[in-house]
Amino acid sequence: MKRKRQIFAGIVLCAALGMTGYAAASGGVSPVRRAALFAAAPLQRMLAWGEEQAALHWDTAAQNAALRQENEALRQTLSDARAQMREAELLQEENAALRELLSLSRKNPEATLLSARVIGEADGRLLLDRGTEDGVAVGHAVVVWEGMVGCVTAAGAWWSEAAPVTDAAFQAGAMVTATGEMGIVRGGDGLQLTLLPQESRSRIGGRVVTSGLGGAYPPNLFLGHIRSLETQENGLSVTAELRPAVETEGIRRVFIITSYGAEGGK
Repeated sequence: MKRKRQIFAGIVLCAALGMTGYAAASGGVSPVRRAALFAAAPLQRMLAWGEEQAALHWDTAAQNAALRQENEALRQTLSDARAQMREAELLQEENAALRELLSLSRKNPEATLLSARVIGEADGRLLLDRGTEDGVAVGHAVVVWEGMVGCVTAAGAWWSEAAPVTDAAFQAGAMVTATGEMGIVRGGDGLQLTLLPQESRSRIGGRVVTSGLGGAYPPNLFLGHIRSLETQENGLSVTAELRPAVETEGIRRVFIITSYGAEGGK
């Protein structure tokens, strides 16, 4: 029995010495430790991957937040720039309107001119931002620097509607400046100067203005140039087709003549 115990102790001692030697040879990691590390390696790799993904997520979130802030700052800058541009455009428009008003006042010293913005257009007629509260009435002439746009055909307290000279509602006494010949300008089928004398001396390119006869409109408002002449079938008069002085498309501001003449009447 004693002999067996001595043999078992020798085996255990050899095993211990062998494991010690193996541990020394393998860097001091015992087989049990190595087995534990091998088993834990997948979990460690998973944890490391999770830490990398979390760091990446936070980095991406921080970058996105910075980009959002930068985009918001750029949008605000763009909005401010647009507001400044619009303000500059309004100032330029106002400056141009004042210069035009001054020029028109010099051309028509007896006329009272009211500036109006074009705020809409329907069926070829212009909707203006001035109305009866501003002194506007149906029949008032509407002009720009280039010439007569048309006349007011309807008016409310704070708005009015202007028909162009080519509208069927327009009619005015007119004169050919080069010859002094009188006629009637009518809209509807283009713009025509009718009732010129049979032996008219008017020529293509002649300048036609309002005559002031009848009191509907002030004199000398430019209506257009003659582009063709035709003797009527009855042979008693000549009709001239006119090229209007003003194209209404794109007009943004006009002037309404609310009164004219030495007595301040219409």
